Amino acid sequence: ELLAQPLLTAAVATPPWVLALPLVYPFLFQRSVREQLLRCTAFGTSHAILWLQRQWIEERYGDRLRRVEGQLEGRMDLTEHIVSDPRVFIGPARSDFVTLPSREDLLENAERVVELTYASKAMLEVKFADEGGFGDGVTQSFYTAVAAELTARD
Repeated sequence: ELLAQPLLTAAVATPPWVLALPLVYPFLFQRSVREQLLRCTAFGTSHAILWLQRQWIEERYGDRLRRVEGQLEGRMDLTEHIVSDPRVFIGPARSDFVTLPSREDLLENAERVVELTYASKAMLEVKFADEGGFGDGVTQSFYTAVAAELTARD
């Protein structure tokens, strides 16, 4: 019952047994409940709140968001409506922004980024000074390129 209240779980406002029971007896809990527990506790409160917010937005507005895909004005109106809906929008995620000079020396730059941000619970967003874009796509491509570099190393 308490795991059905994800915000309580994310805020670690639950008794310790609520978190321990699914770890000790995972077969008693559905996979979706165990995944929710992982997302609400493993990556810090900021990530949990962001994940929950995205889940709630998808549940309430997913169909409408897909319908206005590619329609700038419709998308902006719906986004404005979502942001003003206190049932789904808690607030923007806290982010650490890092601007890297370029994609050259990627592993060295990635190592430096980790050294500077390892203790932060905020989302990491990466931007390259020699590129115009930023946001989720650029950050994802950064992680993908770092992973490719790591797997290519001897």
